[in-house]
Amino acid sequence: KAVDEIQRRPATRLLWQEVGTGEPLFNGEAIRTSEKGEVRIQFADSDRYLDLEPESLIVIQQSKGEIALDLMEGSLFVAAAKEGSTGSNTALVLNSASGKVDLSKASVNLSKSGGNQVDVQVLEGSASIKGKDGKDKIINSGNAGALGANGLQFNKADLQILSPAIGKITYVDPDDKENISFKWKGFPAGLKVSLYTGASRKDLKEWDHISANDETSFKTALPLGKPFWKLVAKDPQTQKIIAESSVYRADIQARYAPTVIFPLADAKIPAPKAPFDMAFKWQKGDETNHIVLEVAKDPALKQKIATKNFTTEESFTLPALTEGDYYWRMSSYFEGTEKPATGKIQKFTITKAEEKIVPKDPV
Repeated sequence: KAVDEIQRRPATRLLWQEVGTGEPLFNGEAIRTSEKGEVRIQFADSDRYLDLEPESLIVIQQSKGEIALDLMEGSLFVAAAKEGSTGSNTALVLNSASGKVDLSKASVNLSKSGGNQVDVQVLEGSASIKGKDGKDKIINSGNAGALGANGLQFNKADLQILSPAIGKITYVDPDDKENISFKWKGFPAGLKVSLYTGASRKDLKEWDHISANDETSFKTALPLGKPFWKLVAKDPQTQKIIAESSVYRADIQARYAPTVIFPLADAKIPAPKAPFDMAFKWQKGDETNHIVLEVAKDPALKQKIATKNFTTEESFTLPALTEGDYYWRMSSYFEGTEKPATGKIQKFTITKAEEKIVPKDPV
């Protein structure tokens, strides 16, 4: 699946060629993306895939029982094959100057911004590296390391990004002045931590920061889209960079409450009989995980008469309502977020339907 300009170069040729969605890739080909290009590479024999981000370059090679990746520049997300799926026995490895990293059982974010060093962050599962000395080192879920010519270097103060979740969509309230929370652990104490962001990994500028007060989180607002970002820790006196994270790419999307179809705000519903069965109708968003409907007798929703959860439904009938005022609200929940997108509290009134007087025929 290709977005914007994606190019390939077969192993036996010197010229780059454009590649589009649905085209096959072959052994030994190099793939590169433009400044806004993205490509998902799906393996034909399994549910494993790779997401290559903008301004990136990889080479894919296949031999018996193994697929090898060479990340030359940029960043790459590797999704692990599901256990027991077709093709899950094929090993997937990252080649490096210091050995091979086995990515077969892990979802991993890889990035390379210069030199021979590759930053490796395991998001799920575990990865292992076999060094030139023949020994294996394991990187478990949530851990990261820098893979250089001397192997994978571990440090007790290695930075871990806790929020936002790497490799997942971040849903935000577009009207919130501080819509994203950045949390981490591992920076040395007493440093000024800054967020750098930009449309390109090569052009990141300072966006926001916290002073050197040993805090490990801050909130800020970022525009919707897919900006690149990294965290940088500096000496507050000299402004010298002491440590920094890998460069990541966010996917920031707006979250909205369900669209209400019926009843509308301040609607007066004539009831032909009492008690009355009230029908609610709405339209859910494509990315919504589940929806909550709350109905109460008071504007603060403290005297609730119903709280209902829905996953795929877009209507519900609440039975046996008497005449009077009611207040209701709908909220959308999204995967990976605890805070819902909450709609406005709206009022409707059930009234007694007026009886129609049928005129008698004249004698």
